[in-house]
Amino acid sequence: MRIAISGSFCVGKTSLVESLSTALKGYETFSEPYHLMEEDGHSFSHPPTVDEYEDQLNYLNSLISSSPSLSIFDRSPLDFLAFAKAQGEDIDPSHWQELITEEIDALDYIFYIPIEQPDRIEVPDEENLEFRGQVDEILHELFNDSDELLGSARVVEISGDISQRVAQVLDHIAPANRS
Repeated sequence: MRIAISGSFCVGKTSLVESLSTALKGYETFSEPYHLMEEDGHSFSHPPTVDEYEDQLNYLNSLISSSPSLSIFDRSPLDFLAFAKAQGEDIDPSHWQELITEEIDALDYIFYIPIEQPDRIEVPDEENLEFRGQVDEILHELFNDSDELLGSARVVEISGDISQRVAQVLDHIAPANRS
């Protein structure tokens, strides 16, 4: 089962991926493309440009296509469309749809973590809260209004503290995958 954890920044995606890697034995976990690409020597603008979000999407697509059947990804393909749209630039929806649908069918679940009030993760002062909120709103719209982008991936919105989130994920996946 391939699982992606989706959401804006500073919502607890990475913490959930780490907790799931303990709860789901035999799964390989994949960090955010941003971090993996930085480790490979890529440097990004701050915030990344639309082209850099597309590069991250392509990187994630390559990870998904070459991943084992038991995988957990820190980000979903739709995350990068949300980030690109939040930049406020005109983007070609058909181009992005083509990029997203390339690999999204390989995902069984996308667990979406919206921004909660109060925040579950401390958001550093230097983060752009308006941009963070825009990404969250766009993701919410995409997951609720874009069946054509989602393919066969099932989307589940989750919330709560880390143990509640882990329990929600485990409740949705096959019992055979639990440790």
